[in-house]
Amino acid sequence: MRRRWSLLLLAAGIGAGLLLGGVYLAGGWALARVTRSRLPALIEATQRGNGELRRVEFTEASVIPWMTLSWAPIAAEAVPPPSRRQPQPKSVRVRATQVTARLSGLWPWRAELRIEGIRIDGSVSLSAPEDVPFGGDDLDVPLDRIDNGRVMIPDIPFSSNLRAVAKAEISAVRLLLTEGSSPRPLELSARLHFRLRGIPMMVRIETLRQDGQTQLRIKRTDLDVLSGRYYRPLTAAEKDLISRHPIKAPVLLRIKDYAERNAQRLAATDPGYREDPTRHVLWSYWLARTYGPEFAEAVTEAHEIGSANTPQESDRDRSNNRLGREFAAAKKTEGQVVHLIKTDPRVVR
Repeated sequence: MRRRWSLLLLAAGIGAGLLLGGVYLAGGWALARVTRSRLPALIEATQRGNGELRRVEFTEASVIPWMTLSWAPIAAEAVPPPSRRQPQPKSVRVRATQVTARLSGLWPWRAELRIEGIRIDGSVSLSAPEDVPFGGDDLDVPLDRIDNGRVMIPDIPFSSNLRAVAKAEISAVRLLLTEGSSPRPLELSARLHFRLRGIPMMVRIETLRQDGQTQLRIKRTDLDVLSGRYYRPLTAAEKDLISRHPIKAPVLLRIKDYAERNAQRLAATDPGYREDPTRHVLWSYWLARTYGPEFAEAVTEAHEIGSANTPQESDRDRSNNRLGREFAAAKKTEGQVVHLIKTDPRVVR
């Protein structure tokens, strides 16, 4: 009897092993079929007017012990949202080396999604003001490439309504990428490649969980290298502010560069202009027009904190910064501002 039970247990173990092995051997084929059948719902979940996903392709799908699904490699075609400059934006190709989903909770059932090795080749335009004069210079395209990207989305609820789950998770990631923060506990990192005055540059972005929000950050040490490319390097306070606003960072850097170059040009061609007052008024004016007076004041104040200016020089700069914000609030054109810099007695020279 004992031997019979031993044989039955052995047979059951072998049967279970064969069944489990069959599931994993055939699981990749089944997973590939199910995934391809459900991809249209995922793609449809992105059709919200803020850019869209047109196609998703993968080469292999596999089932890995225990309760882990994997797709690799992944390629997708994405279309950025339209803008005035690009009413019909070109699609960009997005690639990832692997996408992995694994069970992370049994009751209620939860999953974790990881996307590794994300790469976006080709020019990628970020959100930027539509009516700025610096849109046509050598910084017209803030990003040339994104690579070494990684996204981790935890605690995804299981649901028969795949479309609703996909919409919710896509919205959370989109909010993080467009606003710089999201209540969803996400992890994201990547390298951003761009050009500053024609010179290739790179900064890394990463996430930080703080006060119930996931905050997107530029790696602070990367700004030390970037700072040296400016005629007047960024102060420590400026680097801290820019690192906390990665979505605004490319435009902030473009505005700073534009104000510096035009102040130099005006001062070199017309003795009625002094470079420093011209730069501060123009810089503050475009910051206020682009992001509002409060944020403009925060940016210009960060420049004064830790600068080598004397108290008198800082007072002069703050007065000219304030005047630039006033010109923006009065809806002056840049041409009018340039004329006022030369003629307005309130400009501290």
